[in-house]
Amino acid sequence: MQDPVQMRQNLTRDGKPSKANVLTNLIELFPELNRYASGGSEWERRYYGHIFTAIGSGMVATGFAAAGSAEGVVE
Repeated sequence: MQDPVQMRQNLTRDGKPSKANVLTNLIELFPELNRYASGGSEWERRYYGHIFTAIGSGMVATGFAAAGSAEGVVE
């Protein structure tokens, strides 16, 4: 099991390890996720918040976050 704060630090690099900064960095890497990040009802924000956490966890677990770029991403 990963420590959530450490996972966020890996994803935000030099920024504050907050969920909002993780969201911003994930959207920079994957712009197609932007439509899931804004607005919506409370349940949608919570639901997609969990989705972004899962994406970030997977990136850290595979070492993708350490690279800090989207090289190798299939478009």
